[in-house]
Amino acid sequence: MDGTPTGVRQRPGWPVTAVLLLTLAWLAALVLIAYLYVGVGFESWSAHFGDDDEAARADRVRRSYALAMYFCLTLFVGPALTTTVAAVGGLRRTAIGYGVVAVLLAGLALAGCALTARDADRGRQAPPPPPPSPVEYCVPVSGSENRCPGG
Repeated sequence: MDGTPTGVRQRPGWPVTAVLLLTLAWLAALVLIAYLYVGVGFESWSAHFGDDDEAARADRVRRSYALAMYFCLTLFVGPALTTTVAAVGGLRRTAIGYGVVAVLLAGLALAGCALTARDADRGRQAPPPPPPSPVEYCVPVSGSENRCPGG
């Protein structure tokens, strides 16, 4: 006898450890991405008071959009992956709990990704307008005489 009551099923310890490690990694990733995002904001703030060239500004904007997208994706992927590991490991209630969290955060992540993508597209500058074509004919202006300049 191994000291366990009759009829009690013992579960392997790896699912609990895996769920714990995945949860900690997910939270650490969210904190790290948020930290990097705030860092880009401080770079923008300090550049506002100093010399700021267009290439550096465009790089900061690109990094901020990329970090926002990573945050939105990490927000959903962490609980979804943990749900899968918990379900495979036989942790039924844990899988249901993380599944509910994953579904709720999927809506937030989808909305965040959509808004970030929209803002990134809006942030791109339109190409400069073409240079005006030289006028090859005379256009009389209201109130002027019908004489063209130059003859």
